Amino acid sequence: YWLWKYEFLGDPTHKTGSFATKIISNLSSPEFHGRGYFNNGVNKAAEYIVSELKALNIAPLSENYNQEFLVDVNTFPKELLCVIEQDTLIPCSQFMVGPTSCKTQGTFNLMWFNDAYIDSITYFESFKSQDLSETFLVTSAKLAKEYKLFGLGARGYIFTMPKVYWRLSGSNFQENYTILFIVDSLVPKNAKTIELNIEPVFLPNFRNSNVLAKIPAEHPTDSTIVFTAHYDHLGVHGPGCFFPGANDNASGTAFLLELGNHFVQNPLKNYNVALMFFAAEEIGLYGSNHYVENPVFPLKNIAALINFDMIGTGSEGISIVNGKDNQGIVADIEQINKIGNFFPEVRVGGYSCSSDHCFFARKGVPAVFIFTRGQENQFYHVPEDKLETLPLTKWHELGELVKEFSKLRDTRSD
Repeated sequence: YWLWKYEFLGDPTHKTGSFATKIISNLSSPEFHGRGYFNNGVNKAAEYIVSELKALNIAPLSENYNQEFLVDVNTFPKELLCVIEQDTLIPCSQFMVGPTSCKTQGTFNLMWFNDAYIDSITYFESFKSQDLSETFLVTSAKLAKEYKLFGLGARGYIFTMPKVYWRLSGSNFQENYTILFIVDSLVPKNAKTIELNIEPVFLPNFRNSNVLAKIPAEHPTDSTIVFTAHYDHLGVHGPGCFFPGANDNASGTAFLLELGNHFVQNPLKNYNVALMFFAAEEIGLYGSNHYVENPVFPLKNIAALINFDMIGTGSEGISIVNGKDNQGIVADIEQINKIGNFFPEVRVGGYSCSSDHCFFARKGVPAVFIFTRGQENQFYHVPEDKLETLPLTKWHELGELVKEFSKLRDTRSD
């Protein structure tokens, strides 16, 4: 086995003009509304991906590119108001609304759940005896879960933290309370009231679609190497805030398209290559789960699956989630990295249902999830995750590593 010479795609300086930069720039633009559900942003992104696949002469995996499925989702496109005493907080930077929150309008009491007294039965019982239907409890997500505070009947909960970020996991339903994530310095201990106007828009049976494509092997075969990435993101949080999602995961989407372009020009001899772009990852991995339950070809024919999610850095190395259960894949990647000196570290982790590899792994598919690490970009689930903050530090190195991995597997099957 020896390392082939580099075959860079696009601009090797990673700057404007490269294919990847174009894709990431377009997908993270306001045109796609954060690739969420407001103004059909996620499906506009799917249409864009299909257009790029067609331009690259990459065929659909089945009769067409789209594998449709339905999901319920809670959205927040309307104006969000949060006033503590006399201070009006700014959505996205100073507070965010929990994804399962219900409609909440009016002025409510504030009450602190003091963790200094959590071992006191009397203190805890005092909450159970109160009518909290017009009260927001100020606490932490950890304490709320550990002490089952959601069963106290409060109108809502405020989780304070140094910096807020948004998650949509679980937003396929509404609770009968509202959760707010607020910067801790903005909730003074002497505050007694909070004014809110939160009006979510619940969308039942919203139509999503996975986008599926393939590059056939030179020799007819059923064996397939699969590369996956989710293309959806968080959408909007009020009319003045959208989440570009450049790193998460326009980067993975662009990477798959680059790989597709490479394999169209350099098909493997003995393996088909499948590209799977999944929707609804951010709200609970619904797209990849739907595919696993409705596969286009038998899952047993997948020789290896690599999922890419947040790969815009790399100065500190890569992490391979579920690598400990897939030592063969890891050994190949480590060998290639040692020869090519692509990354300073390959960190191998255990199983985690943290991205779209999850349900494949549960079905016995040799599946791993790769993300890159580096302090040069630490924006996660915030509006600052945009192209301007994404350095693509080891972009081409990751591309070369994956190409060499594919060649190594292909050579072994000769």
